[in-house]
Amino acid sequence: MLNRKIRLLLVLCAAMLGVTGCVGKDQKVQKMISYVEDKYGQSFEVEQLDKGSTFFAELYGGDKLLVHPKGQVKEPFFVFEHSTKHTYSDNYVQASLSNTFTEIHKLKIEQFDSRKRAVKLAFRGTNTPSGAAFLGTSAEDFNRDLSYDADIYVDVVVKMDSSYGISQDAEFLYQLYNYMKSITQRNFIISIAYIKPEKFEEAEEIIRIAHTVNFAWAWLGDGVEQEFSFERKDPVQDASYFVNINR
Repeated sequence: MLNRKIRLLLVLCAAMLGVTGCVGKDQKVQKMISYVEDKYGQSFEVEQLDKGSTFFAELYGGDKLLVHPKGQVKEPFFVFEHSTKHTYSDNYVQASLSNTFTEIHKLKIEQFDSRKRAVKLAFRGTNTPSGAAFLGTSAEDFNRDLSYDADIYVDVVVKMDSSYGISQDAEFLYQLYNYMKSITQRNFIISIAYIKPEKFEEAEEIIRIAHTVNFAWAWLGDGVEQEFSFERKDPVQDASYFVNINR
């Protein structure tokens, strides 16, 4: 379940769009759960209901329900209400592909050095598969199937102290860049944040749901010492690219 601080962050973020968050197995939640359980033939557990905008649903979206397969808290995804059409959709297949792809590659990434990190790789695109028939799709096969336009987003949090940051992490960043080039032909975007030790647990919770939401490191407030993004097309020739780069 979402811990108290991250739930508060999600609610505050939603409030900026004129919405509120709540948890409860009311009639709305039951309808959304029934939709996804009927679609996939599985049981799911509710984490949080974010109420959509009543008057601007087309602009800000309807209600969305954060759930995970029963007993699998590491695999969250959203069920979305389209209130103007009285229909639902979800990102379960995209979330499942992202989680599986992460499990395949995160250990290798985390072993590039000994500093504590948390990693999430996520497929994000406009035409990722969504039907129940795709649920068993191999993440590696999907990665190779370029008929889907999904980019790969690599979100990394690093537990750090005041003497450590992007410049000191240059070798890791270079290895990560080359590793991503070696495993995919897709475009990839790497976003890395250096987190104060006391905020690292909250950062890990954001990483847990990173593939389901458009999040910002700013959710962690002053817990972020530095953040940096780069992608496949950037002119990275060696580790020195990260040492004195203009940030």
